[in-house]
Order: sequence, then structure tokens, then C-alpha cells
Amino acid sequence: MNIIEHLQRLDALIVEHTKPPVTAMLRRELSFATEQCEAYQASSDKQDQTLERQAQTIAALQDQNKQLIATIAKSQAQDKQKSDDWWREKAERHQRMIQSKRLRYYT
Repeated sequence: MNIIEHLQRLDALIVEHTKPPVTAMLRRELSFATEQCEAYQASSDKQDQTLERQAQTIAALQDQNKQLIATIAKSQAQDKQKSDDWWREKAERHQRMIQSKRLRYYT
């Protein structure tokens, strides 16, 4: 049983077991506590909803981050392959140029 239900039970007991003007005085004091509990509960519920939305957003961002990391890794691998191919081709051209000069020099 939560606190608001306890306060409602207390209000019913006040009505049942007291007489005016004591009933009105006690209920007025109790109503303030009840209002504060209800406001706290509403605020707590709103905070729970906010936290749930934040958790969902974080999970979605984590998934998006994983996808971006995979895309970046793939792009980097492609760039490395292109760079490796370029350097390999440059080295082969250089080797052919050296071979060509050697052939001309010895012939």
C-alpha cells in the first residue's frame, strides 16, 4: 500500500472518529500532506518517463554509433587498400624505370 492510500485511509478515519471543528482542522492539515504526496508522485512519474525516453535515446545512439564505427572502419580499410595499391604501383614503375635505364646503359 502506498503513502497516498494510507493518507486516504487516515482521512476516512478522521471523518469517522472525530467531530467538527476538529474534523475540519485535521482534514485541512492532512490535505496539505496529501497534495504534496500527489505532487511528488506526479513528478516522480514524469521523471521515470523522462529517464525511459533518455534510455531509449541512448540505446538508439549507441546503435547508430556502432554503425558509424563500422562505416568508418570500412572506409579506412578501403583508403588503406587504395594507398597500398598506389605505393605498390609507384614502386613497380620505379623498378621498371631502373630496369629500363640498366638495359640502355648496358646495351
